[in-house]
Amino acid sequence: MRYSIVFFFFLILLSFSACNSSDSSKRSTKQKSLPDSAGQIDEVLVVMDDNEWKGELGKVIREILAEDYPGLPQIEPRFDLVHIPFKAFKNLFRRSSTIVFVSPSNCETDLCNHVKEAFSHYSKQGSDFLISFKDVYARPQKVIYLSAPDASGLASNILVNNDRILKAVSEVENNKAYRAAYASRTNESFSEVVKKYFHLDCPIPKSYRRVVDTDSLIWFRQDIEGAVSNLVFHVKQLPSGYNDDFDLPSFAMQARNEYGKEYVLSETKGSYMVIDTVFSPIQEKHSIDNKAVLESRGLWYLSKDYMGGPFLNYAYVDEARQKVILMDAWVYAPQFKKRPQIRRLEEIMNRVKFL
Repeated sequence: MRYSIVFFFFLILLSFSACNSSDSSKRSTKQKSLPDSAGQIDEVLVVMDDNEWKGELGKVIREILAEDYPGLPQIEPRFDLVHIPFKAFKNLFRRSSTIVFVSPSNCETDLCNHVKEAFSHYSKQGSDFLISFKDVYARPQKVIYLSAPDASGLASNILVNNDRILKAVSEVENNKAYRAAYASRTNESFSEVVKKYFHLDCPIPKSYRRVVDTDSLIWFRQDIEGAVSNLVFHVKQLPSGYNDDFDLPSFAMQARNEYGKEYVLSETKGSYMVIDTVFSPIQEKHSIDNKAVLESRGLWYLSKDYMGGPFLNYAYVDEARQKVILMDAWVYAPQFKKRPQIRRLEEIMNRVKFL
């Protein structure tokens, strides 16, 4: 009898295992059958009824998602928004990499009913106004739903939770920018140099060439069809008497100007790269690899010349080594938008590991 009971439980466990395996197989098959997602980096599809898009709710969405991207010479939005009504949501639109459905719930339109159904099925996510799902119609993809009882309440929720919304919308787009940066794969030799001398685990794309290589600075450059992207790693000694009053913001910008004056020159005599002080750099705290760093965004130009563009700089105080590690990216692309270039460099640096 005891063996019969054991055998019975064995059959139950086997059946559960088979079911779980079947469910997992179905999910895997579904994932494999999904088409590749489409769209440029930071292109976001917004599905809203026309009247809401033209009203206060649409204004709030644009205020959050299409705000000016910081530190660029010309105005470019954080995300390029493509708006369509729900009836147009079919075919290629379903393959968009990031989709945002926006609707209050006090209505009976097709979009409203679609959003209410999504919330009713997935209320376990624990949000009263935002839920999101991965790889619904394509992969990689993020589908986000924003809803509240009325348009006014939804607009208020969006404004109060703008950081949370930006984080949700950025997830897939950040990964797209990262993949685009490494479309050429990586240069293992360059990556090892950065690791050995600058104490950073940062794969360098193969499309970059080495311009300057010293004990304290290495400069990589990529030239693609008139757009020049630059990636610089720089190590500086902490000043003697370093303490909590150390002015890292000034130190980082001074170090940037120093290497610009020494290495980034033009054919015009006496011309070199400097920070544009007419538009003061935007500086704020940032986190990379769970380390506190200083982020600086601003504009550079060549003195006595007409070249310029945006830069992004990260400065980290390595107290154990008594060093300041600086990562600097800058772009020269006079005929192109600058955000896509900076975004790729940003994602390279944001995924660095400090050694």
